[in-house]
Amino acid sequence: MTMFRLGQPVHVRNADDAPIPGHYELEVRSDTGEALRRFVTDKGRAEILRRLDDGRPDVTAEEVDELTVEPDLGVLLDRMDREAGEGA
Repeated sequence: MTMFRLGQPVHVRNADDAPIPGHYELEVRSDTGEALRRFVTDKGRAEILRRLDDGRPDVTAEEVDELTVEPDLGVLLDRMDREAGEGA
């Protein structure tokens, strides 16, 4: 099974290079060295930071899909809408 190592989430930036609140991007690396760029909501960021603080940076491909979305603002906004009301 392929495992991925989580990086630190950073703000997605707009055309003026200003951070967009609640929008984060993250790089994950597979155990074979492949790098993936993903977007993360506030909820996903909170879970990723908990994992990193607990010393658990390695996740499965399924967990990557649960914590992140493809790097597309429309997809990120859809995830944010689904997570609304769930809390971080």
